[in-house]
Amino acid sequence: MGAKSGGRDAVSFDYEIGPQAAQDRAKQFMGARITRGIVELLTNSDAAYARLGDGRQRKHRPINITVNHPDRYFEIKDRAGGMSPGTVREKFTKGGATSTAGHRGYFGLGAKDCAVFGSLELGTVDGEGRFSTVEIPGDFRDCNLKHKDASGWDYEKIHGEKLRLSGTAVRINVDSTERGGARIPRLETLERDLRTHYALRSLLGRNRVRLTVITGRKSAETTLAYPGFPWDNNHKAKEIENGTELRIPGYPESRPRLVLYKFPEPIDGDPKDETFEGFVLIGSGDIADYGFTLAGLENQTHARRLAGRLDDMYIQRLLDEYRAEGASKTNPSPVISQDRKHRNGGLEDSHPYAKALMNALRPILQKALEEMQAESKETSRAGISEELEEVNRNAGRFLSDMFDAGGQGPEPKPLRRGFYFLPSTRDLRRNDPGWISISIYSIGEGTDEGEEVRLSLGESGICELESDAVSLAEMKNRQDGLRASVRLRAGPRLGATTLSASADGNSAEATVRVVDNPKPEIRFMFEREKYSVKPGRRRKVGVFVPESLIEEEGANDVNIRIGDSRGGIVLRGLPKQNVLGCPFDGERIAYVAAFEFEGRRIGARAELTATFRDLRAEAVITVGGGSVEIYFDDLTNPAPDQRSKVYEVASPCGVEEHLNETCLHVFTRHPRMEPYLGEPTETEDSNIFWNLNDSPGFRAMCADCIAEAAAEFKIMGSVTTRDEIPPQDLFDSFWKEKKSVLAKMQEIYIDGAKWEQQKKLTDGEDK
Repeated sequence: MGAKSGGRDAVSFDYEIGPQAAQDRAKQFMGARITRGIVELLTNSDAAYARLGDGRQRKHRPINITVNHPDRYFEIKDRAGGMSPGTVREKFTKGGATSTAGHRGYFGLGAKDCAVFGSLELGTVDGEGRFSTVEIPGDFRDCNLKHKDASGWDYEKIHGEKLRLSGTAVRINVDSTERGGARIPRLETLERDLRTHYALRSLLGRNRVRLTVITGRKSAETTLAYPGFPWDNNHKAKEIENGTELRIPGYPESRPRLVLYKFPEPIDGDPKDETFEGFVLIGSGDIADYGFTLAGLENQTHARRLAGRLDDMYIQRLLDEYRAEGASKTNPSPVISQDRKHRNGGLEDSHPYAKALMNALRPILQKALEEMQAESKETSRAGISEELEEVNRNAGRFLSDMFDAGGQGPEPKPLRRGFYFLPSTRDLRRNDPGWISISIYSIGEGTDEGEEVRLSLGESGICELESDAVSLAEMKNRQDGLRASVRLRAGPRLGATTLSASADGNSAEATVRVVDNPKPEIRFMFEREKYSVKPGRRRKVGVFVPESLIEEEGANDVNIRIGDSRGGIVLRGLPKQNVLGCPFDGERIAYVAAFEFEGRRIGARAELTATFRDLRAEAVITVGGGSVEIYFDDLTNPAPDQRSKVYEVASPCGVEEHLNETCLHVFTRHPRMEPYLGEPTETEDSNIFWNLNDSPGFRAMCADCIAEAAAEFKIMGSVTTRDEIPPQDLFDSFWKEKKSVLAKMQEIYIDGAKWEQQKKLTDGEDK
């Protein structure tokens, strides 16, 4: 709906896909990372300069970034061609699909997605002197667009000075952190990430990009420039391919050229991060750097020792043809992935050209990896077959995911229907002067709030009730029932009695025992003392709140705080939860308040503190690779005993595949393997280990060892104080966990057909 007044055009609009869908999409692509928004806007400015041609502005190409911490906004300004009112109307009021050009926007679908951080204000002046403004609130509702003839003040808004040049300024206002807003990065963080971001490496060479960060009364300014590809700064890097031309079947006019290097040590960084400088960066001349890939070989040994660049001008041609001619058999969709993630170099996985390009690239990379594997053969674990090495990697990935999923917290378990005590058995310590609570619940029984519950004890003298009646109260944040707290105190006698309750025709019983050494109750505590999270991944940490601590009224909120991690670990969601709205763990008789954290930087560490009234719980969370490496025999770091163990490496790992990550190492040393461990010799009789290492029997022992180590690590890692857990409970938990892991390890390590063949041979020998 639009209106004209006084030479101005004003339009109010919602997006075609709807405000909620636009907001959800923006959250998906932008997340809560301010850096992604800045990259999005920088690439837009770069594209605007590209459209100018070879004029004066084309050569100068300034882009200014301002990040203001006190006022919580960031702003990008350029002096490119600006946008005409028609272009602004087309791009913003009809937004909701991928940009027709198809080569901009590395995470979202355009500048408009940045509004999700809080709100967006865009101003642009075109070459005809027309000034357009767009305002998009964070909920993407009631957006506004205006056009008018530009005044001197309008030009000054764009450039910060009185220059009558076309250009664009986009300001993103960021919501406060109290409202769930994103954390605005510091200067050093922004400078580091923007300098090496894959989508900006070529852009920074074409433009003069100035970054200004304002913090209070101080401001700092720097000019961004990509420091150079990793092979430019490493004289030990060895060139494997130098401009090698790839032939792509079905696309004879495509001539991508590959430059590839191998390095003596793995390249630093997280391969899932946009700033990682390893693998092969796919670019298209001056247009864009789309992303990096290893054509599906990312998890192979030595993968992080490869880095290169694949220049492919044909990608832009496919995008232009699709825009002009529509879909065809060889070009059925935009070749660039809509979400612009760097997997497969940012290409659309389903596009036939992307598939053909990866198929042509993969053999070259595979050959390089195999050559590096052969070069390091002498230092690798001799005698282990390549097949078994691959099995080890598969098992390591499974264990990594299993450990990473630990402590995620139980699924919500609603309290069962009925009228009952919880727990049904309560132990009191003889002569303890303190009052101990036991709760009574009425779930779905038709009783009313305030209903009086009558209480009585079977045998007197064992314990006493604080009151012979309590009133049911509605549970805060839980609309499905009522609750009352009954308080008891132990007497001088040992023994047991029955606690009875009745209300509105309902009755319940619980056993109360007075003993000298009652079974320890769960305390207010974290599920674990230590947690680890992978970079870029989120993890829930749970806090146990014993049911006996809950009161009908008063503060039932759990608060959590995170210590300083310098942005390496961030809390997601509200830092406070009401206990009665949390999942209930029926085995521990406790509520579980779950909070979510995101890891940002490998090696980051933070203290976690949870408080509930005057109680306090503490834990530690670290950001690590979460990788697992399995060793059958490691001569430099031998296992200290005869069984398998899992050791957490506190310092950065030195293993090539996970250099500088925090890893878990599994050492496998079964007693029946011990006589055969060691280097192979010229004596055939001593080589039985190396000759049989692929046999089903050998693998069965390996699976058993690894399952035992994993179970011990997982169970013991979740126990705060081992002495407080009865030995039988620990034993039962251990074997339950081992049984679960062993089933998966056997599936990974033992080939079913070979196992049956082995059993037949064994049966024949027995006969």
